[in-house]
Amino acid sequence: MLEKEHAKLIDHCRVMESDLLYYKERVVEAEEINENLRSVGKSSINEVMDELKDLRTYNIYFSGNKVDELTNDNARSQFDLAVRNNEKDRLRSDLE
Repeated sequence: MLEKEHAKLIDHCRVMESDLLYYKERVVEAEEINENLRSVGKSSINEVMDELKDLRTYNIYFSGNKVDELTNDNARSQFDLAVRNNEKDRLRSDLE
């Protein structure tokens, strides 16, 4: 009976040792992540995510404005071209 309990205890210790190694690796990975965050002036992944969301919102907002701006520029250019063409037609008719 004692040998059986001893074998169970040894198996349990092996499992715990495996778990400890796994968690040590995760701690090393977490420390690397924290160091990378500190190198960019952040303290958490949530901060990075919030900044990315803000940048995405900023880009969407200004991209939309850029499309509107280019559309307005195009309309102005077409109007200017129409005015010039009309002036040319008027000058041609005056010359005839």
